[in-house]
Amino acid sequence: MQLLYAFLLLLILGDASAAGEYSEDGDDQEETSTDLTTVVQGFVSCQDCDGNFDKPSPGALVRVECRDGSYGEAASNRDGFFQIKFPQTYKSVYDPPESCKAMILASPDRSCDTATDLGGGKKGAALEFEKIFMGEAFYKTGPFAFTPYCTDEDEEP
Repeated sequence: MQLLYAFLLLLILGDASAAGEYSEDGDDQEETSTDLTTVVQGFVSCQDCDGNFDKPSPGALVRVECRDGSYGEAASNRDGFFQIKFPQTYKSVYDPPESCKAMILASPDRSCDTATDLGGGKKGAALEFEKIFMGEAFYKTGPFAFTPYCTDEDEEP
């Protein structure tokens, strides 16, 4: 008989714990999707010395850094687009993706390898939430750009 009571008690407690989490003041906590992977997307181009779009910047290295030290890096594809998946989780209580910054690091194109601050690429750009799709939280940033080394002679009067 004691075994039956222990089984019923375990069954009742198991159901109660599965019903949801509660905060210390007894209110229901809103369920957050902390297991979603964060994906940051953007575009990197090469601009001419006047700041006009010249061409995509394939192979440009982009980095996302967060306050807690987590980061992710990726190179842009042949069309200049990049996508970084990094260990930061969506809506993390301690360091949400909105507290992270994206920046350009390097361009493999020696004729266009001077970083500009277009879109905050040199100093670090904020991430803007876009959507949740198939278990991933998507953010956008940029666009970013490199330029050739420009002198005052390259600028129009």
